[in-house]
Amino acid sequence: MSLITAALAVIPKSVLAEGGQLAIQEALKLLAAKANIPAVFAVSESGGNVNIAVSHAQQDLKQNDLTSEEWREYDFGGRVYRIGHPKTLYYRVGGTTHRVVDSDGVIHCVPIPGAYGCVLRWANKEGVPPVQF
Repeated sequence: MSLITAALAVIPKSVLAEGGQLAIQEALKLLAAKANIPAVFAVSESGGNVNIAVSHAQQDLKQNDLTSEEWREYDFGGRVYRIGHPKTLYYRVGGTTHRVVDSDGVIHCVPIPGAYGCVLRWANKEGVPPVQF
């Protein structure tokens, strides 16, 4: 995203006049394609501000089965977030968060391990090897 952010910094505000939003949106699409970032951009203006909405394409989501886990915990230096009976993990390569869906269908969005001092630990169900790759 730093490439896109840097590019926005050099776009003059006068570009927003007379359909400039579309020009910025098209420029962002080109930048995203060159950086191999599958995303959709929407650009709008409100009160003199430029608003940019970014939506990543769903096809770049990876999925892992977590049904072998009894629980998983995210520890942020003593602050622990626990998910009981995790079912499915969704993530993007290079992303900063991932989603875990539990057996009740609740979706938990958590930082990737290592971000914000996050440590991940889990316990597998009985009879399941401790680590599976």
